[in-house]
Amino acid sequence: MDKTRVDDMLIEMITPKVKEIEEKFGQGKGLSQEDINTLLLKSQYNHINHLDDKLNEVTASVVRLEGKFDEKFNDLENKFVGLESRFVGLENKFELLNEKIEHTIQKALNKNMIMLMGMMGFFLTLSKALDIFIFQHKVKTFAFQANRFISNVILKEWIIAMAVIQFTTSNIILFG
Repeated sequence: MDKTRVDDMLIEMITPKVKEIEEKFGQGKGLSQEDINTLLLKSQYNHINHLDDKLNEVTASVVRLEGKFDEKFNDLENKFVGLESRFVGLENKFELLNEKIEHTIQKALNKNMIMLMGMMGFFLTLSKALDIFIFQHKVKTFAFQANRFISNVILKEWIIAMAVIQFTTSNIILFG
């Protein structure tokens, strides 16, 4: 704490009396209770001044620490802002990667669907060609016609089943 005008007045009032007491004591004379109280007052005042000086040092130290903590806090806050921007960048990269994966899956499903349709068309055409070829060279019997009907039904059901499986698989992969 800074000295006040009252502090200075107190010192001015006590100093002459302290000098008298010092001279008296130097001459070997005894001290009265008033002299002792004056010396105690001077001692306490010196002690209070010493504590005030220490308080000023501690206050200055706390102010410096607050400045350092503010600086460190600002640095840490800036690092968190930088980290947050990195996370935003990573999120964007993951979204882009997710879109690329979905696009790749869709392309693979489309390719598989085209191949499946092509194979089904090929087998259907082959089956019909064989059916026509065999039908023209064989006699129309009830057993042959039943066999032909059953093979056509099985082929159609197989085509429908494959299309349903492909559609279901693509929806599960794309939409969870």
